[in-house]
Amino acid sequence: MKISIIGNAKLVGSEMSFSAEIKLCTGLFATCLPPIDLFHEIKFMTGHCMHKRSPSQESAIHQMSIPAFLGQLGEYNILDKKTTKVLEDVRETVVKELMKDAIETLGDLVSEFKDKMDFCVSANIPVPPFDLTFFDMRYYFMVGPVPLSLGFGAGGSVGMGVKVGLCVLSMTTQLTLTPWIGGKVWGDVAVDIFIARGGVRLIGYLMETKFPMLTELVFSKHPIDVGAKMDLVLTPLRLKLKAFAELNLIFKRVTVYEGCLWQYAVPKIVKNIFHKKKQKDDPSPPNIMPATENERRKRSGTRGCIVKQIPNRPYYDPAFSIEMHAQDDTSEIKLFYAIGTHRGGTNLHDWTQMGGSSLMVPERLPGGVPIYWSVKAKNSQGQEVISQCSLDTYDSTLPDGRVEHSFKFSSHPNKLIASVVAFEDSPLVETHYKAIGFSPGQYGSQFVDWQELNLDHSATRIETTGSLKYFTVPREGKLVAWILSSQKTSTPEMCAQKCIAYGSNCVSFDFEHHSETCDLHDVIEGANAYLRISGTYSNYERLGSGYHTPLEYANLSLTHGTTYFVNTRVRNVLGYDAYLIGEGTMVDFTTPEPGPINIASETYRADKCEAAITQRCTDVTWKINHRIIVDGPGSGTVFNGHEPLYDELYTLTNHYIAANWKGFHDNESGIWGYTWAVGTTVCGTDIVSYRDPYAHLSSKKFWTDSGFQKGIHLPDGPYYVTVQALNGAELGGSLVTTVCHSTPFIVDTSPPVFGGVTDIIYDEDFDLIAIYYDANDDLSNISHAEFGLGKTKYDVQLKAYSLHASMDRDDPFVAVEDLGLQEGIPAWIRIRVTNNVDLFTSGHGDEPILIDKSPPNPGTVLDGKRLQSDRQYQSDNKTICAQWVDFFDPESGIDRYVWGVGTSVGSENVVKFHNLTRYDKSSCAQALLSHNTMYYSTVFAYNNALNSKSANNTSDGGNYCLFTIL
Repeated sequence: MKISIIGNAKLVGSEMSFSAEIKLCTGLFATCLPPIDLFHEIKFMTGHCMHKRSPSQESAIHQMSIPAFLGQLGEYNILDKKTTKVLEDVRETVVKELMKDAIETLGDLVSEFKDKMDFCVSANIPVPPFDLTFFDMRYYFMVGPVPLSLGFGAGGSVGMGVKVGLCVLSMTTQLTLTPWIGGKVWGDVAVDIFIARGGVRLIGYLMETKFPMLTELVFSKHPIDVGAKMDLVLTPLRLKLKAFAELNLIFKRVTVYEGCLWQYAVPKIVKNIFHKKKQKDDPSPPNIMPATENERRKRSGTRGCIVKQIPNRPYYDPAFSIEMHAQDDTSEIKLFYAIGTHRGGTNLHDWTQMGGSSLMVPERLPGGVPIYWSVKAKNSQGQEVISQCSLDTYDSTLPDGRVEHSFKFSSHPNKLIASVVAFEDSPLVETHYKAIGFSPGQYGSQFVDWQELNLDHSATRIETTGSLKYFTVPREGKLVAWILSSQKTSTPEMCAQKCIAYGSNCVSFDFEHHSETCDLHDVIEGANAYLRISGTYSNYERLGSGYHTPLEYANLSLTHGTTYFVNTRVRNVLGYDAYLIGEGTMVDFTTPEPGPINIASETYRADKCEAAITQRCTDVTWKINHRIIVDGPGSGTVFNGHEPLYDELYTLTNHYIAANWKGFHDNESGIWGYTWAVGTTVCGTDIVSYRDPYAHLSSKKFWTDSGFQKGIHLPDGPYYVTVQALNGAELGGSLVTTVCHSTPFIVDTSPPVFGGVTDIIYDEDFDLIAIYYDANDDLSNISHAEFGLGKTKYDVQLKAYSLHASMDRDDPFVAVEDLGLQEGIPAWIRIRVTNNVDLFTSGHGDEPILIDKSPPNPGTVLDGKRLQSDRQYQSDNKTICAQWVDFFDPESGIDRYVWGVGTSVGSENVVKFHNLTRYDKSSCAQALLSHNTMYYSTVFAYNNALNSKSANNTSDGGNYCLFTIL
């Protein structure tokens, strides 16, 4: 809210007029009430003359009024706070200068100005002057075709001024006689034709002398005071240059234009000739009378001045009334007053005449400290007497304070709790008002209408000693407000002493522990100031001098998602009304929401205080306050391990547990805290019971959305993480959402089990090999396998390990393309399997492998069991034998033999083909032989190559004969 005074000045000829108006504006001076005239076209003579000329063309901006100019600035979005402040300062300065003399002259016209007005009338009695011309000569001549004239003259004037006046309140009559005399000379040059003449004239006024004589009669006291005064006013020289135009009529010359081009005057000489005043001596000072009257209209009571602040005025326009009665039987008395912050002081307001025995003055004075008035009664003889009076405080501010909503968020369905904190220089009235609404301030009474309220004084802290017991417990932050005083103190205790010593105006202080800075304030947190977190600042509010009253509303029907404001209207004895407001209480009946989640199961329970270990059990609600969710595959809210948003399934670590989460939110009251737990079952807590992961942190800004627990020992196996999120509701208790993560993390500290190589398949055309192996890990499974070739069982010198993905099948294998093993070089197969915690087990084949692309060289097959003898006949019909020699392979050697017997070459109808070791050179088999039948033994020799090849040969046959040959 701003009060704007707009002044205008006009200059017409030698006459200047002033106008001023006042109006009340809001915002950036764009919205104002209709203006009220202070005064309109008050005229003043400038003492200068101006020649007539056409007005100059000014720019559009110069012609704008201030409101129009501000409107244009707003149109172009350049009307910021700084620009507005500059324009306001310029306007106030200009108006102040323009109105300085006018306010002094017209101050008596305003009822609340310090000097009372006097009703005076005066009249000038005209006396015609006597003018005398000494000579007046004119010469005519031609300058080419132009007729000119040159004139000279001299003269003098004598006159008398008569003025009479009467002032009613001061009971004074005046008579002023002013005789005067002066001389003048002039000269002009003009273009002179018969009917007209025009030119310039210089006039000199010489020794203008005046003798004003004033006679004054004051009849307010007896005997009557009579005074006389004579002054000398002398102007030695005054010059004026004029332009003129004249017309010659038949009998008269008429001036049609005359204007002043330039003028100059020597400073006047003013001197008093005499000033005499006849009055009776009065050696005694005035008598101070009692300020009150009794029932018989006689003054009684304490003598001296009485001062009080005027109630029921706007706080931004405070006023005081001061009254003192004094009398003097002989002399006239004038009363003066002064104001200071100490007895007899004048540092706030210097001595000023009152103009009567009582006075009402609108003035802003410092608040919160005692103010002292000194009233002086002075008679016309110069004798004076002084009386003093004071106010404990002079209040020009609204009552300050706030409504502290005890709980910013609430889950209680029908209760609100708050408290009123108020500080005020002036005493408060007994009855105030409270209401509940959907908005803060005056109009916040939509939910519960205004009701009467009584405020109680705040008490000191009994449990605390020293100066701090007069202040509240510290609150983190620095008060953003005007600083009364800033000092250096080493402790908050010393800062509290400084505040108390400052006086009642200090109602709070800030203390910065790091820099040991003590800032004193005359306000507390409220509508005019707020707390801001800054370094290590703490804020303390003064107790005892203020008011602190708890408020509690019950049996309300509160609505979810609505913010309710408890508002109070506080009034002091001066009639200043202030609406104290707070931040309100948001009502929240819903549990927090998780992040992306696939819900496998969900339950709701009314667990009251048992909903979480960090539950705030303040009037805890009886309604459902706990939501339990078991998540399914693909959920993105709770994760195992410390890596954000990554679900760790397997871990080698068994001495600590970590978990992280993301996405918990509550749109109404936000997330107040988390707890987490770990168990061997879903939602279990047998390994790590519920605990607050941020209990050691001082602020939410340090939260990491993760939990960590060390100092434990975990046996191998699966474990499940559970996370709880608590919303910000305090009254009624927090509402809790529990998410049980159904995907476990598995602790595995053992390596995989390797069962060996089960089969090898090699394709020499594509140089591709497949190795089948047996490996398993019951906990963390097989992550991958690696294949290599070595010269021995224990190295991979021939082919380094290559990585191969694990196969989810009963007979996993490793397939290697482009094996690249040179022919004839033996190599050991190496297989290394690794589980998901990076533990591995290595193994090798039973024997080395070798690549040989040529078959063995076939040997000879002999029938019978006699060494190196080929038997043609035999008589044993139950056994058949064979032997073989000279089978060999120069590259890879013989790996095994296969032998079978049949009645034809290559057949096995007698003895089935069967494997024999490479060390076997002969073999016998049970068989039932037929008489006179040929039996053929066939032997296959297989080499040791990876792609094993064979060579075979068949005996020439042996005959079984039943009879003995002679």
